[in-house]
Amino acid sequence: MTRLFVKGRAVHPGVAMPVGSTTTWADGSVHKKISQYKWTIVRPGNGKSTRTELDKKAENYYDESIKQAWAGLGIVEHLEDKFGVTDYAGLKKLIRTGPKDQASKVFRSTKDYVDSLSIPTGNKAAAVDKLGRSLLVLRDTYAGPKKKLTVKVQSKVSGKARYEYQPSQVSFSATRIKAAQKKLGGWSDMSKTPTMTQLRAMEKNGTAKIIWGKPQAKKKWEVYQKVTDTIIPFKERAKGIDVKMRQFEVKDKRTLRTVTVELTIPYPFARQFIEHNIKSERTKSNLVGQLTRSAGYKKAAM
Repeated sequence: MTRLFVKGRAVHPGVAMPVGSTTTWADGSVHKKISQYKWTIVRPGNGKSTRTELDKKAENYYDESIKQAWAGLGIVEHLEDKFGVTDYAGLKKLIRTGPKDQASKVFRSTKDYVDSLSIPTGNKAAAVDKLGRSLLVLRDTYAGPKKKLTVKVQSKVSGKARYEYQPSQVSFSATRIKAAQKKLGGWSDMSKTPTMTQLRAMEKNGTAKIIWGKPQAKKKWEVYQKVTDTIIPFKERAKGIDVKMRQFEVKDKRTLRTVTVELTIPYPFARQFIEHNIKSERTKSNLVGQLTRSAGYKKAAM
């Protein structure tokens, strides 16, 4: 039965049936099993079953699964504890509102739990088989499309398309955001450079360090653009990313550095800083990728 959900739609729920047996599918057609995972049609059906018929079929399978003595009780307990499902209606809602692979996740999780129980193996297999059949019907009848892990991106340079992993949606607690803003001396809008007051506050609490020159209130700030000027620590105990900014002046058509400062941008504001201040799309993508993979960033978002 485990192979059923690994294979998905390609495998009929009668995978456990012996070769040579026949069965009637939901659309009324009769199929004969000719190998472990292959069926051939013997008699066509009268058309697809209605949703009401499929719903009733799924509910019957569910009822049969929870009636399997101790294994059925284990299924009920696990579905409630793990997924908040207390009856068939709740199970149907869970599958209907989830992606295509939601049914597979529920099945594998429940099977693992039932397998861990000290009850007869036959009882476990029967209960899990019925639950799997119910989930399969619900998936094919109600589930939405499977969530895509990648997204198609068109290159602005070559015009060629490539596939990239979709960025994970990371959120930080209000407490972490507030603490990070305090570390930044109240600076939270990463589309703007910090004020002198904010810089002095950061210098005082150790977030910023002037390594060359003396800051002046009226001079412009600029973020260093090389990928090596933005350090993404991979250690779990790291608190943020290390970046460099400078003040400059234009003299005789030349841009002259007047001051350089090193800053630690706490993780709750790190991604915004990169996206707003790194001009090269390639460098920006590189840095964001490093950030989302770093252990410190993942831990801060927990």
